Amino acid sequence: PLFVRESPPPTMLSVLRPQARRHARAVSSAQFVNTSMMDAEAMMRNMIKEMEMEGTGADGEAPAVGHATRMASKAPARYSGYKRGRPLRVFSKGTGLLQDALYNKGVAFSHAERERLGLRGLVPPRHYDLSTQYARIMKRYRILEEEVQKGHATVLDQWQLLQGLKHRNRVMYYLALMKNFQTMAPIVYTPTIGDICLNWSNLWVPGRHKEMYFSMRDKGEMASMVYNYPTAEVDLIVVTDGSRVLGLGDLGVNGAAICIGKMDLYIAGAGFYPSRILPACLDLGTDNKALREDPFYLGTPEPKPKGEEYYAYVDEFIQAMRRRYPYALIHFEDFETERARELLRRYRHNSFVFNDDIQGTAAVTLAAFLGYVRASGVPLRDLRILCAGAGSAALGILELTAKYIARETGVSEEVAKGNFYVMDVKGLIGRKRRGMGAEAEFATDAEDGLGLMESVKLCKPHILFG
Repeated sequence: PLFVRESPPPTMLSVLRPQARRHARAVSSAQFVNTSMMDAEAMMRNMIKEMEMEGTGADGEAPAVGHATRMASKAPARYSGYKRGRPLRVFSKGTGLLQDALYNKGVAFSHAERERLGLRGLVPPRHYDLSTQYARIMKRYRILEEEVQKGHATVLDQWQLLQGLKHRNRVMYYLALMKNFQTMAPIVYTPTIGDICLNWSNLWVPGRHKEMYFSMRDKGEMASMVYNYPTAEVDLIVVTDGSRVLGLGDLGVNGAAICIGKMDLYIAGAGFYPSRILPACLDLGTDNKALREDPFYLGTPEPKPKGEEYYAYVDEFIQAMRRRYPYALIHFEDFETERARELLRRYRHNSFVFNDDIQGTAAVTLAAFLGYVRASGVPLRDLRILCAGAGSAALGILELTAKYIARETGVSEEVAKGNFYVMDVKGLIGRKRRGMGAEAEFATDAEDGLGLMESVKLCKPHILFG
């Protein structure tokens, strides 16, 4: 991003209409980051064009409800929001700006910017552009990559290198991630993120990822806690309770790392703006006894509440988020299967929510199934599937597939599910299995506990996934 003048050039102010002059004076107290790389005059021309589109009075004055009037009648807003091609207000200078990873450019600040932003003497005198900075970062990363291949370093070292960059300069971090997505995504997300979650209590750094934590001790206070978050406008909230993280079981508050990894995928892969995603963790205890007894565990060392007591905490969290961020999408991440299904049932028809495991993974996998059907010629109603796994993602895939088959062929969902077989760690799930949960609707009449090869011989599936 390019820092531009604190106020428009006088030559431009002399030709602005009255309302545009008021607009310019109202925002002149803030520093700007020009996200579109326009010069100052181009920025002002765009501003004038926007005002003309909003409408002006016959005498050249803006209407009472116009944008310029609103801007002139109040001090500059602390948070102006983000819109591509528009400048952002930056209220930091000096060391405060260097510590703000979203706007810090390090030695990429020009000499004029260093003078104006109070950075002279705070950064080395040499000036590099962003492309040179990127080359330096990638040189360090490639050296470490070679060390990992030789066995002299681990992928955890790669993760820490990237997170250190993220803590200093988010523009450079996401530039590196986007340009090297196929090789870096496994570092910032699965499979590496599993190890990060297991060691989160030792790897957590205050303020690095801008995540939030809500615990059982915050009951009745969540609505006020939300306002501690530094961003007033959020498009996406990624939340977990850590109860079933990547098949690793209940990791409690350590599950916060999975939300941070998913946030990076949304930004680098889907184009979300970094400051408009809020990673959150519901610390509602853990049923992992080893974690509860760990003296360095960062979460609440208590068992998770059951039944409606648990959902009461989640309800309060949802209401708190909706109070401040009414239009944000709430993404449920890695909740235990039964809780994930219940939360989706409670909120999907009255709130903007999404479960990645049940809905997202299911949609993508169903597309793959349909590709197989078209290529093989197998009738959709006769499709036999064996699933090695009984988590929320696996069951969500089978449920969506059964609904699709029922809609397209006219058979009932129960008939479609009759061709689906599910295995868990104990083997094939038979009807005689005790203590079943959501997986009970996929239980088969075959012997319970059969291994993978025996299940394949019995079921003769067209598709095996897991």
